[in-house]
Amino acid sequence: MNGLFASMPGLGGARGPGGPGGPGAHAIGPLFGQFAAMFDPSNARAGDAVYSQEALDRVISQLMEQNPGGTAPPPASEAAIDNLPRRKLDVDLLDENTGHAECSICMDNVDVGDEIALLPCTHWYDSSSSL
Repeated sequence: MNGLFASMPGLGGARGPGGPGGPGAHAIGPLFGQFAAMFDPSNARAGDAVYSQEALDRVISQLMEQNPGGTAPPPASEAAIDNLPRRKLDVDLLDENTGHAECSICMDNVDVGDEIALLPCTHWYDSSSSL
């Protein structure tokens, strides 16, 4: 890596008459150490990067398991779920672009006339979806 940067003007090679810091020196020269450290594989740690959705999911799951008593609210009680307002899906809730409706829980298409439960956040879900 040093050879690559040394061959680039202003990043490590001779920088103007008289060498480094002489007349004609480039302002980016002081950044060489930072670039070299950033691209130096010996500075990397195992697990610093993920390269797939599965790996990212594993990292997020591990972080969530490390903090089980987090600040997230507890799940809703069965009584609270049973007391959610329900109604039939009408055309007002269809997506304006697609003309379809999708359950916020299972992501399945829902037909006009199917029963839905309304959540306090204004989302809704198909009553047949399991919470």
